[in-house]
Amino acid sequence: GRRPRVDGLGLDAAGVECDERGIRIDRTGRTSASSVWAIGDVTASYRFTHWGGHQARLVVRNALLPGRSRDDRDTLPWATFTDPEVARLGYSETEAQQRAMTYDRYLVPFDEIDRAVCDGSTDGFAKVLTGKGGRILGASIVHPHAGELIGELVLAKKHGIALGKLASLMHVYPTLTDVNRALGDEYVLGRLIPRLRPFTSRLFAWVRR
Repeated sequence: GRRPRVDGLGLDAAGVECDERGIRIDRTGRTSASSVWAIGDVTASYRFTHWGGHQARLVVRNALLPGRSRDDRDTLPWATFTDPEVARLGYSETEAQQRAMTYDRYLVPFDEIDRAVCDGSTDGFAKVLTGKGGRILGASIVHPHAGELIGELVLAKKHGIALGKLASLMHVYPTLTDVNRALGDEYVLGRLIPRLRPFTSRLFAWVRR
Protein backbone atom coordinates (compact mmCIF):
# COMPACT_ATOMS: atom_id res chain seq x y z
CA GLY A 1 0.00 0.00 0.00
CA ARG A 2 0.87 3.67 0.17
CA ARG A 3 1.38 5.77 3.26
CA PRO A 4 1.66 9.57 3.51
CA ARG A 5 5.20 10.76 4.33
CA VAL A 6 4.57 13.30 7.06
CA ASP A 7 7.13 12.34 9.71
CA GLY A 8 9.51 15.10 10.73
CA LEU A 9 7.44 17.93 9.26
CA GLY A 10 6.39 19.30 12.66
CA LEU A 11 2.70 19.15 11.80
CA ASP A 12 1.66 18.94 15.46
CA ALA A 13 3.56 22.12 16.28
CA ALA A 14 1.86 23.87 13.35
CA GLY A 15 -1.59 22.69 14.47
CA VAL A 16 -2.13 20.52 11.40
CA GLU A 17 -4.26 17.47 12.19
CA CYS A 18 -3.10 14.17 10.70
CA ASP A 19 -3.87 10.48 11.16
CA GLU A 20 -2.72 7.22 9.58
CA ARG A 21 -4.60 8.09 6.36
CA GLY A 22 -2.94 11.47 5.95
CA ILE A 23 -3.44 15.17 6.54
CA ARG A 24 -7.03 16.15 7.13
CA ILE A 25 -8.35 18.82 4.80
CA ASP A 26 -11.72 20.37 4.11
CA ARG A 27 -13.39 20.63 0.69
CA THR A 28 -11.34 23.75 -0.11
CA GLY A 29 -7.96 22.07 0.56
CA ARG A 30 -7.34 23.89 3.83
CA THR A 31 -5.95 21.98 6.81
CA SER A 32 -6.90 22.50 10.47
CA ALA A 33 -4.27 25.29 10.48
CA SER A 34 -5.89 28.11 8.53
CA SER A 35 -2.65 29.19 6.86
CA VAL A 36 -1.66 25.69 5.70
CA TRP A 37 -3.04 23.90 2.62
CA ALA A 38 -2.41 20.35 1.43
CA ILE A 39 -3.01 18.37 -1.76
CA GLY A 40 -2.33 14.98 -3.29
CA ASP A 41 -1.44 11.64 -1.76
CA VAL A 42 -0.34 13.20 1.53
CA THR A 43 -3.98 14.05 2.30
CA ALA A 44 -6.65 11.74 3.67
CA SER A 45 -8.58 11.68 0.39
CA TYR A 46 -8.44 9.98 -3.01
CA ARG A 47 -4.99 8.94 -4.21
CA PHE A 48 -5.28 9.59 -7.93
CA THR A 49 -2.89 11.73 -9.94
CA HIS A 50 -5.78 13.53 -11.66
CA TRP A 51 -7.37 14.19 -8.25
CA GLY A 52 -4.09 15.72 -7.03
CA GLY A 53 -4.01 17.94 -10.11
CA HIS A 54 -7.59 19.03 -9.46
CA GLN A 55 -6.67 19.85 -5.85
CA ALA A 56 -3.62 21.83 -6.96
CA ARG A 57 -5.70 24.13 -9.16
CA LEU A 58 -8.26 24.46 -6.39
CA VAL A 59 -5.72 25.41 -3.72
CA VAL A 60 -3.93 27.95 -5.92
CA ARG A 61 -7.27 29.62 -6.61
CA ASN A 62 -8.37 29.56 -2.97
CA ALA A 63 -5.03 30.72 -1.55
CA LEU A 64 -4.52 33.62 -3.95
CA LEU A 65 -7.98 34.80 -5.00
CA PRO A 66 -11.09 35.96 -3.13
CA GLY A 67 -13.79 33.43 -2.38
CA ARG A 68 -13.57 29.72 -1.70
CA SER A 69 -14.09 26.95 -4.26
CA ARG A 70 -14.80 23.39 -3.15
CA ASP A 71 -13.45 20.20 -4.64
CA ASP A 72 -15.63 18.36 -7.13
CA ARG A 73 -16.07 14.87 -5.73
CA ASP A 74 -19.38 14.34 -7.53
CA THR A 75 -17.69 14.13 -10.94
CA LEU A 76 -14.46 12.38 -9.94
CA PRO A 77 -13.71 9.73 -12.59
CA TRP A 78 -12.07 6.44 -11.64
CA ALA A 79 -10.02 4.26 -13.98
CA THR A 80 -8.43 0.89 -13.35
CA PHE A 81 -5.78 0.19 -15.98
CA THR A 82 -6.32 -3.51 -16.38
CA ASP A 83 -6.91 -5.21 -19.72
CA PRO A 84 -9.57 -4.20 -20.54
CA GLU A 85 -9.66 -0.93 -18.62
CA VAL A 86 -12.55 -0.21 -16.26
CA ALA A 87 -13.68 3.41 -15.86
CA ARG A 88 -16.50 4.71 -13.74
CA LEU A 89 -18.20 7.90 -12.65
CA GLY A 90 -20.73 8.67 -9.94
CA TYR A 91 -22.99 5.91 -8.63
CA SER A 92 -22.66 2.29 -9.65
CA GLU A 93 -25.85 0.31 -10.09
CA THR A 94 -25.22 -1.53 -6.82
CA GLU A 95 -24.77 1.77 -4.96
CA ALA A 96 -27.94 3.18 -6.52
CA GLN A 97 -29.89 0.10 -5.40
CA GLN A 98 -28.47 0.28 -1.87
CA ARG A 99 -29.64 3.90 -1.64
CA ALA A 100 -33.08 2.99 -3.03
CA MET A 101 -32.56 5.50 -5.85
CA THR A 102 -34.95 5.68 -8.77
CA TYR A 103 -33.00 5.37 -11.99
CA ASP A 104 -33.09 4.17 -15.59
CA ARG A 105 -30.26 2.12 -17.09
CA TYR A 106 -28.90 2.36 -20.62
CA LEU A 107 -26.28 -0.06 -21.93
CA VAL A 108 -24.46 -0.28 -25.25
CA PRO A 109 -22.11 -3.22 -26.00
CA PHE A 110 -19.04 -2.38 -28.04
CA ASP A 111 -19.92 -4.97 -30.68
CA GLU A 112 -22.50 -2.38 -31.83
CA ILE A 113 -19.83 0.29 -32.37
CA ASP A 114 -18.29 0.14 -35.86
CA ARG A 115 -14.82 1.35 -34.86
CA ALA A 116 -14.60 -1.34 -32.19
CA VAL A 117 -15.61 -3.93 -34.79
CA CYS A 118 -12.93 -2.65 -37.20
CA ASP A 119 -10.31 -2.70 -34.43
CA GLY A 120 -11.31 -6.15 -33.23
CA SER A 121 -11.96 -4.78 -29.72
CA THR A 122 -15.65 -5.54 -29.28
CA ASP A 123 -15.44 -6.94 -25.75
CA GLY A 124 -16.95 -4.67 -23.14
CA PHE A 125 -19.78 -2.19 -22.77
CA ALA A 126 -20.75 1.31 -21.72
CA LYS A 127 -23.53 1.80 -19.17
CA VAL A 128 -25.17 4.94 -17.82
CA LEU A 129 -27.68 5.43 -15.01
CA THR A 130 -29.98 8.43 -15.29
CA GLY A 131 -32.39 10.17 -12.97
CA LYS A 132 -35.13 12.70 -13.61
CA GLY A 133 -34.87 14.44 -16.96
CA GLY A 134 -32.02 12.24 -18.13
CA ARG A 135 -29.59 13.64 -15.54
CA ILE A 136 -26.54 11.35 -15.34
CA LEU A 137 -26.22 9.65 -11.95
CA GLY A 138 -23.39 7.30 -12.82
CA ALA A 139 -21.56 5.60 -15.66
CA SER A 140 -19.34 2.58 -16.19
CA ILE A 141 -17.23 1.64 -19.21
CA VAL A 142 -15.34 -1.59 -19.76
CA HIS A 143 -13.04 -1.43 -22.80
CA PRO A 144 -9.30 -1.16 -23.59
CA HIS A 145 -9.82 2.62 -23.98
CA ALA A 146 -12.33 3.16 -21.17
CA GLY A 147 -10.17 5.81 -19.48
CA GLU A 148 -10.34 8.03 -22.56
CA LEU A 149 -14.01 7.41 -23.25
CA ILE A 150 -15.34 8.36 -19.80
CA GLY A 151 -14.37 12.03 -20.23
CA GLU A 152 -17.40 13.05 -22.30
CA LEU A 153 -19.74 11.60 -19.68
CA VAL A 154 -17.83 13.42 -16.92
CA LEU A 155 -18.38 16.70 -18.79
CA ALA A 156 -22.08 15.95 -19.22
CA LYS A 157 -22.57 15.10 -15.54
CA LYS A 158 -20.61 18.12 -14.30
CA HIS A 159 -22.62 20.60 -16.35
CA GLY A 160 -26.02 18.93 -16.01
CA ILE A 161 -26.23 17.88 -19.66
CA ALA A 162 -28.94 15.24 -20.05
CA LEU A 163 -27.90 11.95 -21.60
CA GLY A 164 -30.32 12.47 -24.50
CA LYS A 165 -28.38 15.57 -25.58
CA LEU A 166 -25.45 13.34 -26.58
CA ALA A 167 -27.63 11.80 -29.28
CA SER A 168 -27.68 15.11 -31.18
CA LEU A 169 -23.94 15.75 -30.80
CA MET A 170 -21.95 14.85 -33.92
CA HIS A 171 -19.11 12.43 -33.29
CA VAL A 172 -16.39 11.70 -35.80
CA TYR A 173 -17.08 8.43 -37.61
CA PRO A 174 -15.75 5.87 -37.09
CA THR A 175 -14.45 6.47 -33.57
CA LEU A 176 -14.95 4.76 -30.24
CA THR A 177 -16.54 7.93 -28.82
CA ASP A 178 -19.59 7.01 -30.88
CA VAL A 179 -20.52 4.79 -27.94
CA ASN A 180 -21.55 7.92 -26.03
CA ARG A 181 -23.79 9.01 -28.93
CA ALA A 182 -25.28 5.50 -28.93
CA LEU A 183 -26.04 5.82 -25.21
CA GLY A 184 -27.87 9.05 -26.00
CA ASP A 185 -29.83 7.25 -28.70
CA GLU A 186 -30.82 4.56 -26.22
CA TYR A 187 -32.16 7.22 -23.88
CA VAL A 188 -34.15 8.95 -26.63
CA LEU A 189 -35.62 5.66 -27.87
CA GLY A 190 -36.45 4.64 -24.32
CA ARG A 191 -38.47 7.84 -23.89
CA LEU A 192 -40.04 7.74 -27.36
CA ILE A 193 -41.30 4.16 -27.54
CA PRO A 194 -43.72 4.40 -24.56
CA ARG A 195 -45.22 7.54 -26.12
CA LEU A 196 -45.71 5.76 -29.46
CA ARG A 197 -47.19 2.60 -27.92
CA PRO A 198 -50.82 3.86 -27.75
CA PHE A 199 -50.61 4.94 -31.41
CA THR A 200 -49.10 1.65 -32.58
CA SER A 201 -51.66 -0.32 -30.58
CA ARG A 202 -54.50 1.50 -32.32
CA LEU A 203 -52.77 1.05 -35.68
CA PHE A 204 -52.38 -2.72 -35.19
CA ALA A 205 -56.00 -2.97 -34.06
CA TRP A 206 -57.14 -1.16 -37.20
CA VAL A 207 -54.97 -3.45 -39.40
CA ARG A 208 -56.44 -6.57 -37.77
CA ARG A 209 -59.93 -5.36 -38.58
